[in-house]
Amino acid sequence: MKEWQICHSFSMEAAFAPNIITIWRFIMEQIEIAEYQKILERNPFCKLLGLEVTSVSEGHVQGRIPFDSRFQNMYGDYHGGALYAAADTFCGLAAITYGSYVTTIDANMQYLRAGRDTEYITYDASVIKRGRTITVVQFSCCDDKGTLINTGTFSFYSKENACPAGIFEK
Repeated sequence: MKEWQICHSFSMEAAFAPNIITIWRFIMEQIEIAEYQKILERNPFCKLLGLEVTSVSEGHVQGRIPFDSRFQNMYGDYHGGALYAAADTFCGLAAITYGSYVTTIDANMQYLRAGRDTEYITYDASVIKRGRTITVVQFSCCDDKGTLINTGTFSFYSKENACPAGIFEK
């Protein structure tokens, strides 16, 4: 093999390596999304709300709640209770990405504007403090145009390596 062929071969491999890594990460994320979506589908309330997980990584979950007229308030906007329930759920999912069992112990949510004229509300939840027994998750949610609707924090009691048996199984 000539020197130029070796260099050409090497550069082709180098060019494809990042793509292979990107594809691998995408596949692994899709598997995680499917596993977390199964958790939601086994919860009748989450299923009723139509919650969807769109992204999962350690300490971070993104998801959305689609518009449903059953969850409107008297003004035709998303009901604050439905938005709160979705925030609690997505923040809890972010907290369990470490393998801990969690339960909500405190929450603070700022309703900044009404969720209206949108097909869905998106959530972005990130762990900001992971202690021995307390995990704090910060979230924001926006309409489908990217306008900020709500922000807040949820605190969870967490017990290490204690996810209930079968939580990731059907």
